[in-house]
Amino acid sequence: MLFNLALDSKLRSCDLISLKVRDIASSGLIQSRAMIEQQKTHREVQFEITAKTQQCLTQWVHEKQLAPSDFIFLSRRKLKNTLVIIIMQKLLSNGSLN
Repeated sequence: MLFNLALDSKLRSCDLISLKVRDIASSGLIQSRAMIEQQKTHREVQFEITAKTQQCLTQWVHEKQLAPSDFIFLSRRKLKNTLVIIIMQKLLSNGSLN
């Protein structure tokens, strides 16, 4: 799911792991578009969320009973930006992102 959202949004890893439910949902529904302020540039950026990713996120939010103020990715404190970058680089080098 993190990977799908990364591809959809093209956000930096620091922005991805900082996302809260309220950033991508309204009235309990995952939106097809969202807007956040990037941590590095402090600029607002709008991004789309595909239907498949919306479905995965909806299921995740409901299964984990996440509130609007909760982080989407619960291991935020344990997951380092460098880990996300390493995973993405390995997928790219293996040709998994064609």
